[in-house]
Amino acid sequence: MLAALWQPIVEKGLSFAVKSAQTGETIGVTVNFDFWDKPRIVVNSKLTIVHDFHAYLEEPIRDYILPKSKDQIIYSLMMSTSSELNAAENVLVMRQMEEYCLELTRREKYASIFTINTNPLTQQLSMDVYGFEPILVYQVNKYERPDDSKPFGKAPDSQLVICSLKMIN
Repeated sequence: MLAALWQPIVEKGLSFAVKSAQTGETIGVTVNFDFWDKPRIVVNSKLTIVHDFHAYLEEPIRDYILPKSKDQIIYSLMMSTSSELNAAENVLVMRQMEEYCLELTRREKYASIFTINTNPLTQQLSMDVYGFEPILVYQVNKYERPDDSKPFGKAPDSQLVICSLKMIN
């Protein structure tokens, strides 16, 4: 899937990597797109379930809440850190990426950032530290596909996905 996304990621210039000042190695990556200019890709793997779940969550938000024009909303699709970071380093790198994403949004003159968070750390950072407003909170194990399967049915009731929006002043 990353191979299919690579060219659009590079062309759009909204995604970035964080490198260690000590080693020069990449320790974090953020993948961003314009919400209304996302690349169209065909997913033919188990990631189809995640893609479909995101589409299910996005649909009512896209149709009824978000502004409809390009260059308005950055979609922060994914933030990931190196598995070699310890817990404190992970939090530090996530904060650096969140802050850089805010800078990028202002510099590129976007009005807001939209994100879908499943990770408790990014959920807490985005809402409690960076002021993202939750639009939708959804219990992951309740998701049902059109074929009536529940791919996340064994997830604990406490596992939530939060769709949130940050307006930029």
